[in-house]
Amino acid sequence: MPEEPADKIGELWDIFDSAGNATGRTSTRGTLLPVGDFHRIVEAVIIDDYENILVQQRSFQKLVRPGEWTSETGGSVLAGETLLKAMHREVLEEIGLAVTVDLNNVFTTLTERKPTDARIASWFAIQTSAKALDLTLQASEVIAAEFVPLSDPRIDSRRQLVNMALAHLHEKTTSRTSRTSEIG
Repeated sequence: MPEEPADKIGELWDIFDSAGNATGRTSTRGTLLPVGDFHRIVEAVIIDDYENILVQQRSFQKLVRPGEWTSETGGSVLAGETLLKAMHREVLEEIGLAVTVDLNNVFTTLTERKPTDARIASWFAIQTSAKALDLTLQASEVIAAEFVPLSDPRIDSRRQLVNMALAHLHEKTTSRTSRTSEIG
């Protein structure tokens, strides 16, 4: 059976304005979006119970940043898909990890326009008890993955976002602990 291509040219995306409002229009991946139009993506920083960060090496078949080590897992939100469904799908597809997420996992949203792409990225902080050996990598997307300490240089390109994700998880834990002590 032939390997699935790394980047699915032609997948269908919903189109949004710069404020994140749906326009009711769609576009296919690979089509240059007009100024003012954006598609949505989801990205996750995945953190284990010891505050190690998941880094993964992108497939050399990827169109963007082939072979690069990165600390994010994610991709495009498909037409008709919610952010939560897209995040669940992307993490499951790329690294074989079934995660439960809600909008409280989102720690920032960034709007970015480049010459070849215009996107609104919702960034999720996800904590897991999984180990690297528990992951099943989608070879067309990811060729290696491991959990590394915050000092690992492979997270440097996304260090600010990783720090934001860690702070978000700490805030959620502190908030949950405060609520528990108020109840008890």
